[in-house]
Amino acid sequence: MKKFWVTDMLIKRLYVIAFVLMMLPCAPAFAGDTFSTTIETPAATTGKSHRADDSAGPDRTMTQMSGSDRFRVSMRSNVDPVPLSQIHSWTLHLETPDGVAVDDAQIGVYGDMPAHRHGLPTRPKVTENRGGGDYLIEGVKFTMPGRWQLILIITADGKRDKAKFNIDLP
Repeated sequence: MKKFWVTDMLIKRLYVIAFVLMMLPCAPAFAGDTFSTTIETPAATTGKSHRADDSAGPDRTMTQMSGSDRFRVSMRSNVDPVPLSQIHSWTLHLETPDGVAVDDAQIGVYGDMPAHRHGLPTRPKVTENRGGGDYLIEGVKFTMPGRWQLILIITADGKRDKAKFNIDLP
Protein backbone atom coordinates (compact mmCIF):
# COMPACT_ATOMS: atom_id res chain seq x y z
CA MET A 1 0.00 0.00 0.00
CA LYS A 2 2.81 2.41 0.86
CA LYS A 3 4.43 1.86 -2.57
CA PHE A 4 1.32 3.17 -4.35
CA TRP A 5 1.16 6.21 -2.06
CA VAL A 6 4.78 7.15 -2.92
CA THR A 7 4.13 6.75 -6.65
CA ASP A 8 0.97 8.85 -6.38
CA MET A 9 2.88 11.64 -4.56
CA LEU A 10 5.63 11.65 -7.19
CA ILE A 11 3.11 11.96 -9.99
CA LYS A 12 1.37 14.86 -8.24
CA ARG A 13 4.70 16.64 -7.75
CA LEU A 14 5.57 16.21 -11.43
CA TYR A 15 2.23 17.78 -12.37
CA VAL A 16 2.95 20.75 -10.11
CA ILE A 17 6.44 21.19 -11.59
CA ALA A 18 5.05 21.00 -15.14
CA PHE A 19 2.40 23.61 -14.29
CA VAL A 20 4.98 25.99 -12.78
CA LEU A 21 7.25 25.64 -15.81
CA MET A 22 4.36 26.45 -18.15
CA MET A 23 3.63 29.63 -16.20
CA LEU A 24 7.17 31.05 -16.48
CA PRO A 25 7.29 34.30 -18.49
CA CYS A 26 8.70 34.08 -21.98
CA ALA A 27 8.52 36.10 -25.17
CA PRO A 28 5.47 35.39 -27.29
CA ALA A 29 5.97 33.58 -30.58
CA PHE A 30 4.75 35.23 -33.74
CA ALA A 31 4.00 33.50 -37.00
CA GLY A 32 6.70 34.25 -39.51
CA ASP A 33 9.17 35.44 -36.88
CA THR A 34 12.08 36.29 -39.16
CA PHE A 35 13.43 39.33 -37.37
CA SER A 36 17.14 40.06 -37.41
CA THR A 37 19.26 40.02 -34.28
CA THR A 38 21.93 42.19 -35.88
CA ILE A 39 22.73 45.28 -33.87
CA GLU A 40 23.55 48.54 -35.58
CA THR A 41 26.01 50.75 -33.75
CA PRO A 42 27.24 54.27 -34.53
CA ALA A 43 30.53 54.41 -36.41
CA ALA A 44 33.04 56.45 -34.41
CA THR A 45 34.68 58.16 -37.36
CA THR A 46 31.90 58.92 -39.82
CA GLY A 47 28.91 59.52 -37.59
CA LYS A 48 26.97 57.15 -39.84
CA SER A 49 25.62 53.84 -38.66
CA HIS A 50 26.76 50.47 -39.88
CA ARG A 51 25.78 46.87 -39.28
CA ALA A 52 27.85 45.14 -36.62
CA ASP A 53 27.77 41.68 -35.11
CA ASP A 54 25.11 41.06 -32.48
CA SER A 55 27.42 40.58 -29.51
CA ALA A 56 27.35 44.16 -28.28
CA GLY A 57 28.66 44.72 -24.79
CA PRO A 58 26.18 45.49 -22.02
CA ASP A 59 27.46 48.97 -21.29
CA ARG A 60 27.01 50.79 -24.60
CA THR A 61 24.02 52.11 -26.46
CA MET A 62 22.63 49.65 -28.95
CA THR A 63 20.76 50.85 -32.03
CA GLN A 64 19.04 48.88 -34.74
CA MET A 65 16.15 48.94 -37.13
CA SER A 66 13.15 46.92 -36.03
CA GLY A 67 12.54 43.63 -37.82
CA SER A 68 10.45 45.09 -40.65
CA ASP A 69 12.33 48.43 -40.69
CA ARG A 70 9.35 50.36 -39.32
CA PHE A 71 11.24 51.89 -36.37
CA ARG A 72 14.80 52.79 -35.39
CA VAL A 73 15.25 51.58 -31.81
CA SER A 74 18.02 52.48 -29.34
CA MET A 75 18.51 50.98 -25.90
CA ARG A 76 20.94 51.75 -23.11
CA SER A 77 21.23 50.57 -19.55
CA ASN A 78 20.81 53.25 -16.90
CA VAL A 79 23.44 51.41 -14.82
CA ASP A 80 27.04 50.83 -15.90
CA PRO A 81 28.07 48.09 -15.83
CA VAL A 82 24.85 46.12 -16.17
CA PRO A 83 24.38 44.35 -12.82
CA LEU A 84 23.60 40.72 -12.13
CA SER A 85 20.80 39.78 -9.74
CA GLN A 86 19.68 43.40 -9.27
CA ILE A 87 16.60 45.07 -10.68
CA HIS A 88 17.59 48.01 -12.85
CA SER A 89 16.22 50.21 -15.64
CA TRP A 90 16.92 50.97 -19.29
CA THR A 91 16.17 53.93 -21.55
CA LEU A 92 14.55 53.23 -24.90
CA HIS A 93 14.59 55.74 -27.76
CA LEU A 94 12.14 55.17 -30.59
CA GLU A 95 11.96 56.98 -33.93
CA THR A 96 10.81 56.50 -37.50
CA PRO A 97 13.35 55.42 -40.12
CA ASP A 98 13.72 59.06 -41.18
CA GLY A 99 14.52 60.21 -37.62
CA VAL A 100 11.18 61.54 -36.31
CA ALA A 101 10.67 60.74 -32.61
CA VAL A 102 7.79 58.33 -31.91
CA ASP A 103 5.73 59.27 -28.86
CA ASP A 104 2.75 57.42 -27.42
CA ALA A 105 3.83 53.97 -28.59
CA GLN A 106 2.67 50.82 -26.84
CA ILE A 107 5.70 48.71 -26.00
CA GLY A 108 5.83 45.19 -24.63
CA VAL A 109 9.13 44.16 -23.04
CA TYR A 110 10.25 40.55 -22.75
CA GLY A 111 13.52 38.89 -21.83
CA ASP A 112 15.07 35.59 -22.70
CA MET A 113 18.25 33.61 -22.15
CA PRO A 114 18.28 31.42 -25.28
CA ALA A 115 21.11 29.09 -24.21
CA HIS A 116 19.22 28.13 -21.05
CA ARG A 117 15.74 28.35 -22.58
CA HIS A 118 14.21 30.55 -19.89
CA GLY A 119 12.98 34.08 -19.54
CA LEU A 120 13.67 36.84 -17.07
CA PRO A 121 12.60 36.32 -13.44
CA THR A 122 10.83 39.71 -13.60
CA ARG A 123 8.28 41.29 -15.90
CA PRO A 124 9.87 44.52 -17.16
CA LYS A 125 7.61 47.22 -18.53
CA VAL A 126 7.61 50.76 -19.80
CA THR A 127 6.73 52.90 -16.80
CA GLU A 128 7.23 56.38 -18.23
CA ASN A 129 6.92 58.11 -21.58
CA ARG A 130 9.55 60.85 -21.25
CA GLY A 131 8.68 62.50 -24.57
CA GLY A 132 10.87 63.05 -27.59
CA GLY A 133 10.76 59.31 -28.34
CA ASP A 134 12.27 58.33 -24.96
CA TYR A 135 10.73 55.70 -22.68
CA LEU A 136 11.80 54.34 -19.29
CA ILE A 137 11.84 50.55 -18.93
CA GLU A 138 11.92 49.33 -15.34
CA GLY A 139 12.06 45.88 -13.77
CA VAL A 140 14.92 44.29 -15.72
CA LYS A 141 16.90 41.64 -13.82
CA PHE A 142 19.54 39.32 -15.26
CA THR A 143 20.26 36.41 -12.94
CA MET A 144 23.45 34.94 -14.43
CA PRO A 145 26.28 35.67 -16.83
CA GLY A 146 25.86 34.82 -20.50
CA ARG A 147 23.84 36.01 -23.48
CA TRP A 148 20.46 37.53 -22.73
CA GLN A 149 17.96 39.05 -25.12
CA LEU A 150 15.66 42.00 -24.54
CA ILE A 151 12.75 41.78 -26.96
CA LEU A 152 10.46 44.73 -27.67
CA ILE A 153 7.05 44.49 -29.34
CA ILE A 154 6.29 48.00 -30.59
CA THR A 155 2.92 49.33 -31.75
CA ALA A 156 2.64 52.94 -32.93
CA ASP A 157 0.60 54.76 -35.58
CA GLY A 158 -1.10 51.53 -36.61
CA LYS A 159 2.24 49.79 -37.20
CA ARG A 160 3.52 46.80 -35.22
CA ASP A 161 7.09 45.53 -35.22
CA LYS A 162 9.66 43.76 -33.09
CA ALA A 163 13.24 44.54 -32.05
CA LYS A 164 15.58 42.09 -30.36
CA PHE A 165 18.76 43.12 -28.55
CA ASN A 166 21.48 40.68 -27.48
CA ILE A 167 23.28 41.52 -24.25
CA ASP A 168 26.37 39.57 -23.23
CA LEU A 169 27.10 39.67 -19.52
CA PRO A 170 30.47 38.50 -18.17
